[in-house]
Amino acid sequence: MQENRKLLELYAGVLGKVIGVYLGRPVEGMAKEDIRKRVGFVDHYVAGEMKVPLVVPDDDISGTFTFVRALEDSGLGVETSPVFFGETWLNYLLENLTVLWWGGMGRSTEHTAYLRLKAGVHSPESGSMKRNGKCVSEQIGGQIFIDGFGLVCPGRPGLAARLARMAAGVSHDGEAVHAAVVVASMVAAAFTIKKMDRLLDIGVSFIPQDCLIAQVHRDVRRWCQEDKDWETTMKRIEEKYGYQHFGGGVHVIPNHALMVMAWCYGKESFRKALAIAVSAGWDTDCNGGNVGTVMGVMLGLDRICEEYDFRTPFADQVYLPTSEGTYANTDCWKIAQHLGRIMDLLEDRKPAFPQAWLDFGAPGALHGFRVAPAQKGGLSLANPQGKGLAIHATASKGGAKADLVTDLTAPAHHELIPGSYLTMSTSPLYPGMEVKALFHKETPCVITPYLTILDEEGKPRRVDCAPQKEAELVAFVIPPMEHMLCIRQLGFRLDFGGSQEGHATLRSVEASGEFRHAFPCLPPQAASYPGWIVNADMVFGSFSDDPAPLCHLCSNGERRFAVTGGLWWRRQSIQAVVRLHGAEVAGVVACHQGTRKYLSLTIRHGKLVLAQEFYGETILGQLPVEWGSEEAHELRLECDGPQAIAYLDGKEVLRSSAVVLEAGGAGYLVQTGNAGFGETTLAGYARLF
Repeated sequence: MQENRKLLELYAGVLGKVIGVYLGRPVEGMAKEDIRKRVGFVDHYVAGEMKVPLVVPDDDISGTFTFVRALEDSGLGVETSPVFFGETWLNYLLENLTVLWWGGMGRSTEHTAYLRLKAGVHSPESGSMKRNGKCVSEQIGGQIFIDGFGLVCPGRPGLAARLARMAAGVSHDGEAVHAAVVVASMVAAAFTIKKMDRLLDIGVSFIPQDCLIAQVHRDVRRWCQEDKDWETTMKRIEEKYGYQHFGGGVHVIPNHALMVMAWCYGKESFRKALAIAVSAGWDTDCNGGNVGTVMGVMLGLDRICEEYDFRTPFADQVYLPTSEGTYANTDCWKIAQHLGRIMDLLEDRKPAFPQAWLDFGAPGALHGFRVAPAQKGGLSLANPQGKGLAIHATASKGGAKADLVTDLTAPAHHELIPGSYLTMSTSPLYPGMEVKALFHKETPCVITPYLTILDEEGKPRRVDCAPQKEAELVAFVIPPMEHMLCIRQLGFRLDFGGSQEGHATLRSVEASGEFRHAFPCLPPQAASYPGWIVNADMVFGSFSDDPAPLCHLCSNGERRFAVTGGLWWRRQSIQAVVRLHGAEVAGVVACHQGTRKYLSLTIRHGKLVLAQEFYGETILGQLPVEWGSEEAHELRLECDGPQAIAYLDGKEVLRSSAVVLEAGGAGYLVQTGNAGFGETTLAGYARLF
């Protein structure tokens, strides 16, 4: 019971973070006066008024829930080293594509740190003031990515502070690290301390009392007591701690001052605290996100929406695009469950996985389900008790029907607003897997599950499965799909016959089983390659002399990938035709968990090489081969537990039992040059969690 309460409070913190970012994102970078002129006081979502989508990828969210993975990836939990936090950046980031603002060396603090890491400078020197200068090292990113480290340390602010110093030190130094420590320790303390004044005291207790962040706290808290009006306090902040006193693009000091102000005036109102943090201007999504995490944990699930419905409009939907696809398209409850497993590791417990992929196990958790555009008549979706998705349909003409759908991959980048962060994601569902959805039918109905797939041009096509009338367990096997990039959506249509109202509850959804997907090649014309994570420098189609359709991936020097799948894939294999066009290294990868963790079977310098990349490459086997620069051959890599088997043109040629990676996605690799990839088969066993 105690651990479940922690998990629900953790979920409230995740919601607070995401809501704060979604609230502030549409007015990011605007001054207070401009925000007031455009939308007034931002105590409600203004994405519609600003004519932008509400749910978009954002560095504040992606970094927050990606960098904390270091604690589980290291296998060392609380003993994770500062150096490994930097390795986590290198593993999950795709340069110039995902998570960060890639603003250039000496301009973007995070990009600067990434380039240091890539050049072999370890953390914390990668983010140090000595390396990067005071201005660059004290920008805002140290605090905006830090909430996750507080969330996995419930009631342990001291541990959160220690982890925050290491995590923020990858890219920041000085006052930026102090700010990160304040936020992480406040988040951790909010699980047990429910008074804002006390939380603020705890936050500054872990930083030097003569630092500028501590002085900001003393000044702003005193001004709030004296002014009794946030806009009056804002004027004082602008005068003493405004941007004019600090260099760079988004310095931590002005924005941290706004957060202290929002916490002081918001006190026990989630809506008011976030509204002040965002309406004050400057880095609105960052400030709203940090303020929201603390408020969410402190107040709990019940109070997040007591003044305004922040949750229904986005149905928990979150995008976390990184170098691997497991969590790329997710939701707040699934993020909370993942952080809960990291929390278990830090508390020396066996991590608890959900019993079902989509379990609706928290009040209000919708797992991204929303009313489908094709819905006729009224339909409401709710989960008030954390026991299932309650479906209530009313008829417009004829009997009541319900059509509900959830996304399995993020939308393509061109579907979002210009200038937003890239979306890259993989689908959890593949042909051959069995999906089981458990319904409780309060009103008799026929349920038709369906999938939306994207074809090789990225266009959607709906695939209906067999209607099921009697059973409450709706089960179906995903059929083979030709000309498919990925499965984009899972939906259910409920027909309540002649009833004018219909009620049903979706209890859970499970998915597992043997999968197999064969296709001629990855279509190079598909916009954004839905269902795939691609960081090749160029992608193009067949050459005139290619004997069969090929997709060519080009690398201008570094290793580049095109991968699909995720950590759901255990036993797996990939078979593909590979044709070299001058590439120094080219082949297939399996058990792919990022740019620093994967198995590969590649042709390089006249040898076929079976290798394991695990924060450094180990050769598991190799043999000389005759492979001309324009020749095409078939490579096959099978992985099963600690064993990997390599095939060349159908013949086993290499085998190793020294594999430490047992799960992950699969795809292609190319380095320094160009290679074509043709007829491909992906197969294995998957179980969604």
